[in-house]
Amino acid sequence: MVDVEPLVQDEDVQEVRTSCGGTSATRTARWPPSILADWPAAQPRFVKVMPRDYKRALAAMRRAREEGIPWERAVMEGAHG
Repeated sequence: MVDVEPLVQDEDVQEVRTSCGGTSATRTARWPPSILADWPAAQPRFVKVMPRDYKRALAAMRRAREEGIPWERAVMEGAHG
């Protein structure tokens, strides 16, 4: 199961822009240059597909870091309520 989210986090936006741009030898996707030329109009058409379980695990690891507890414990607590 996944959630489809808007592409708004800076690191996600930068990753997509990098994938769209660059030279043809370094690009991971073959996007038309017009996407980067009008990025403000193109960005809302991109989405982030996030697996729900992975999102919960990331949140638990972030919580562990903030609270200073082992990440394994935080992940297990997140998985079991």
